[in-house]
Amino acid sequence: MASPESALRALAVGSAIGGLLVLLALWACRRRPRWAAGLAHQVVLLALTSLVLFVPLVWSPSPAVVAGFAIDHGEKFAAPPVAVAGPSFAIAKALLALWLAGVLVLGLRLGGRLWRVVRLERGARPVADPAWLAATDRVQRELRLRRRVRLLRSGDVAGPLAFGLRRPFVVLPAVGDSIPADLDPRLTLLHECAHIARGDTLAQVVADVVCALHWFNPLAWRARRQLEVLQENAADSRVVQAGVRPSDYGAYLLQLFRARVATRGVRPMRLAGVSPMAGEAPLTQRLRCLLARDRNHRALSPTMSRLITSLFALLLASLSVAQAVAVPARGSADDLAAKLAPLFAATMADRHIAGAAISVVQNGELVFANGYGLADGRRKRAVVADETVFRIGSVTKVVTGIAVMHCVDQGLLDLDADVNRYLREFLIPEQGFGPVRVRHLLTHTAGFDQLGIDRHVGTAEAVSPLGAWLKRNLVRIRPVGQVSCYDTYAITLAGYLVEVVSGLSYEDFLKEKIFAPLGMTRSGITVPAALRDDVAVGYEYRGEMVPQRWEFMNTAPASTVNSTVIDMAKLTGMLLGDGAYGGVRVLSAASARAMLTRQFADHPEHPGYGLTLFEDRNHGLPGFSHGGSMTGFGCLMYLLPDEALGVFVACNQESGHLAGAALDAVLETLVGDRLQTPSPPERAEGIDVAPLVGTYVYNCYSHTQPGGWAARPTQVTLDEAGNLRFREATFVPVGERLFVREDGARRMSFLLGEDGEVEHMVVGHNVFERRSGG
Repeated sequence: MASPESALRALAVGSAIGGLLVLLALWACRRRPRWAAGLAHQVVLLALTSLVLFVPLVWSPSPAVVAGFAIDHGEKFAAPPVAVAGPSFAIAKALLALWLAGVLVLGLRLGGRLWRVVRLERGARPVADPAWLAATDRVQRELRLRRRVRLLRSGDVAGPLAFGLRRPFVVLPAVGDSIPADLDPRLTLLHECAHIARGDTLAQVVADVVCALHWFNPLAWRARRQLEVLQENAADSRVVQAGVRPSDYGAYLLQLFRARVATRGVRPMRLAGVSPMAGEAPLTQRLRCLLARDRNHRALSPTMSRLITSLFALLLASLSVAQAVAVPARGSADDLAAKLAPLFAATMADRHIAGAAISVVQNGELVFANGYGLADGRRKRAVVADETVFRIGSVTKVVTGIAVMHCVDQGLLDLDADVNRYLREFLIPEQGFGPVRVRHLLTHTAGFDQLGIDRHVGTAEAVSPLGAWLKRNLVRIRPVGQVSCYDTYAITLAGYLVEVVSGLSYEDFLKEKIFAPLGMTRSGITVPAALRDDVAVGYEYRGEMVPQRWEFMNTAPASTVNSTVIDMAKLTGMLLGDGAYGGVRVLSAASARAMLTRQFADHPEHPGYGLTLFEDRNHGLPGFSHGGSMTGFGCLMYLLPDEALGVFVACNQESGHLAGAALDAVLETLVGDRLQTPSPPERAEGIDVAPLVGTYVYNCYSHTQPGGWAARPTQVTLDEAGNLRFREATFVPVGERLFVREDGARRMSFLLGEDGEVEHMVVGHNVFERRSGG
């Protein structure tokens, strides 16, 4: 829920704004009597409702950037925890508790009185007198009531009462208790049924709920009382309009008043929320209105009825929407600030990280962003969330995926088309592996060899054109769509396709079609001179913070975008918002959803791939993510589509531990009640695991060129309990060639080749080729 400060601020601001409108409404009723004669009760009701309708607009702090959180790390780059509690926080909690107590008391009173109405209806006797029944039929016809009004008698009331809920009824005192028998039944029923015809009970319910929530505001109670008086005057005017002489009706009111005075021991049934629609205005004022022929009899029009009903529904829904949207699920920006400040400080000190930043987007809005530590340790320049530029490394692949899908939306590319349809400088040979389609490039299933050669250069001038680099590094080693392999070459080729079909360079395409529309003014591949002082310095810790060189790469579409966490929040929000963010559309809804939908998986039980994004099940909710690292920089993008929640974390060290810890804290704060902890697996007996033991190698290495990415063999062994051991983790058999890590957090499976022998091992998203058996 919202913090005490934000909740009280919402109540105060909402009460002030709504109170001003109430004052204007009350002033209008006094200074414009002719205009107010027909609409005053409606104006007061809408003004009263505004007291609460303004609350969601200020329920939480605006999604502003808490920037410039500078901490002097000194020589160790270590930040102390930040205090988040104090006297003001305690006072706010006490005031919030007082407000909640008042709401609770009034809520209980309202509930009790509602129950009394139910008991009154159940305990009353139906009226069988033909004169009263005939009068009821006549009045219903005159007032054009659509629902049948029931007549009841009870000794618990001192005068006639009307309740216009789903089953409207009028309660009369028991014969002889108060109302003389010679009273005209039609005269009595006209007033009560006028309240039912006007829908006054609904207005009273709305007014009482508002007063319960704003019990501290005297204007709310004044408006409620004014509404009650106006409703009585309107019902009286309706009686006169029906042809009753004012003098006769005035005599009736006097007689009714005397009868009530004579029966003071009978409870008058003044019910908050369902107030009886009789006798709630001072007698002198009612008589004055009759003599002045105040025709405040106009009933709610269908349009006005729908408006009031919609506003009341909005009032009730807004209290939950304010927490589900403006204040996501369990936490608020204040909660995130309180949890993340000490976490960042402690983790950055433990891991020797100079600076970091985070942004959180939910339901299309930036709900939190902050910078921590130093972007430049030598100059003591602090990380500022909306200014400091970080290198995002392989998260660039997601940006390239967005560029490709933008071209798909424009009809320039087809996901299922052969890549050779678009190539000009070179073609991809068939070699019996099948045609490479655009979709394969975005799901790491194109089957290219990952040479790892010729990727880095020393200067910007030495960077090769994409086409030339791709042509000299093209090697195919496996059929398309067979197994995944983290594919830098394929993503670079995807970026080159964007250049070919758009006529723009990859960098210019990103600027014109993605960054500029979204307002990502600090994002790009080349850092302009005006922003160079805002770029974070990348560090590596070797007993001290050592600044790292700037990497220039031939594989720009796979690794070289620079950005701030605020800019990346816009990109994340766009993906979660069906292709649009801040009113700007970059992708079609279908393309954005395709990126966040599984397109390929090596095994049905494993998380798969969207378009350039990794499917993620680590938190028990369907998510997608992508990490990035370059020399001196690390980052993580994480999206939960069902929660419309996106997180981006960046730091100026090549480390993923901080991003993972920050992500866990954000999810625990905002969606903690929906997270699921993996459970230990149930062992399947009778599984022969011995044939799976052996040497495996991660398949992202250079198979054909010496000097490229090296193969990294690893052993899979068998322990005494019949489990598999892999990289110091134990995997328990749960099915044929299917294993789950003993903590339940990761799966391992084995894929067979055409000869029926084990060919690949899959652990999470990583595929390992089998080198030899046990």
